Amino acid sequence: MPTSKIYSHNFGPDFTKRNFKRCTKCIMPDTKPGGSFDANGVCNACLNNDAKKNIDWNQRIQALRDLAEEAKRKKSTGYNCLIPVSGGKDSTYLAVTARDTLGLNPLCVFVEPCYIAERGDKNAKNLSKLGFDIFRFNPSQKIMPGLLKRSFIEDGQPVRAFEFMLYSVPMRVAINYGIPLGIWGENAAVEYGNLGNTDAEDQKNCPALEGRDASHWVGNGVTERELTAFQHPTAEEFRQSGMRVVYMSDYVFWDSRMTAEFAIKRGLAVRTPDEIKGTGGYWDFEQLDDEMPIISHLLKYIKFGYGRATDQACRDIRNGHITREEGLALADEFDGQINPEYIRRYCDYIGITVEEFWKIAESFRPKETVAPSPMSQPAPVQQQSPTMYQASPATSIV
Repeated sequence: MPTSKIYSHNFGPDFTKRNFKRCTKCIMPDTKPGGSFDANGVCNACLNNDAKKNIDWNQRIQALRDLAEEAKRKKSTGYNCLIPVSGGKDSTYLAVTARDTLGLNPLCVFVEPCYIAERGDKNAKNLSKLGFDIFRFNPSQKIMPGLLKRSFIEDGQPVRAFEFMLYSVPMRVAINYGIPLGIWGENAAVEYGNLGNTDAEDQKNCPALEGRDASHWVGNGVTERELTAFQHPTAEEFRQSGMRVVYMSDYVFWDSRMTAEFAIKRGLAVRTPDEIKGTGGYWDFEQLDDEMPIISHLLKYIKFGYGRATDQACRDIRNGHITREEGLALADEFDGQINPEYIRRYCDYIGITVEEFWKIAESFRPKETVAPSPMSQPAPVQQQSPTMYQASPATSIV
């Protein structure tokens, strides 16, 4: 992808007419949905991170080992663990840890993105080369573009329809195969301070799904049967299965740089410096299989005034990789960047024009904010590589 057509737009809302507050420890703004600050101005994600320092992680790891032993004792079809995977870093970490450290026999379930990046496909195949069985699920291309379009227009969520399957498909595969244990990666409600249920076994109420199901998409040519892959198992189905579902980050001190370093050593392909530009962030190891989340981060920037780089910087600050001042500089440089090619591909897929895309996106801008400068006058991004930081050691089960 050529890098000469990368732009940085001032698409974020102008919050100068109100007090724009940031966490006094990290840089998370008070516009984050579900975010909160204590009397000292510290956000809930930082408070969660501070609390983790008092956890006996050796005890947690032993609890995870006990769960693994319990799963191995249960009758199964051969697979005693399910790992939802993508073409990213966490997939490799979870799968290798489940097999080589916990002694489990995992089935990896990969819900393929609507248009998978070559890098993501390579990383998924790398898992197979590492000796894992991969269950690849391809969503129906008959209804997917229309569902994404509806979730974008109705909710300002460009990829929500796909996110439903990321949770429902692995769960249904596990139940159908009689797999007793599912291991997901990070608990977003804890790690990012999101509003939502923190219980892995109640994923319908996780931050991404907000307690909703797919039934509201029935109609406009879409039948209930066609939405089977989007429907999360019911509480009764889950209860009868006897399956346990856990987040690895509840048992191991979680650091994205740690999982990335682990995966890279085992063949994970990451973004080049040129490929990082225009993604809205500065990590080279995140969301490697799919470009659509980049659109979601742009919408978040429009609606709440912060984007992908802020999220990344907050994580790096909490884990001691960068200072707060460095985080502010990175967010200022990368938040809101978008390569027009990502927008064009998304528009082509859901069947709208780029002009229609911006009209829809702008409809979700907070109405009390100052209008942005004209989008027809984008300012070119400086052609320079983002600053990357060396990961420091983190507690690991491996």
